[in-house]
Amino acid sequence: MINDTMPQHNAQPPGNQMTWDITIHLEIPSQNSTGKGRTWRARAAATKKLRTAWHYHGIVAMAQSCVMKATSSRALHIVAYRKRRCADIANLIGGAKACVDGLVDAGLLVDDRDTMARITYEQHAAGKSPNKKPCTIITVTE
Repeated sequence: MINDTMPQHNAQPPGNQMTWDITIHLEIPSQNSTGKGRTWRARAAATKKLRTAWHYHGIVAMAQSCVMKATSSRALHIVAYRKRRCADIANLIGGAKACVDGLVDAGLLVDDRDTMARITYEQHAAGKSPNKKPCTIITVTE
């Protein structure tokens, strides 16, 4: 599910900041779908599986876009293209926690605490994505 044909490196913006766009071919779940009707053990297993998937896909997307591991703070603008109806933004952010943790594991961020990462979110229907399928496009600014 990884598209090798989309080079993602952007030109350098004003100042000494670098930006990259990376595409991850996974959908961020709504917070509502991550825990309903599950025991704590089932929720923990699902969270671990989600975090591991984002870790793997993060490594691949970083390599494709020539993004080095983070050594300082970064800003991420996450655009979620979802196949299900768009959740309110709070549910998207809650559902994205394990995804962001996987990206930290991959090295895209040093840490996800406020002093090391500024993360913003938006969401759209999957039909509006560049490939018309569910995916997540992340603009990284360092």
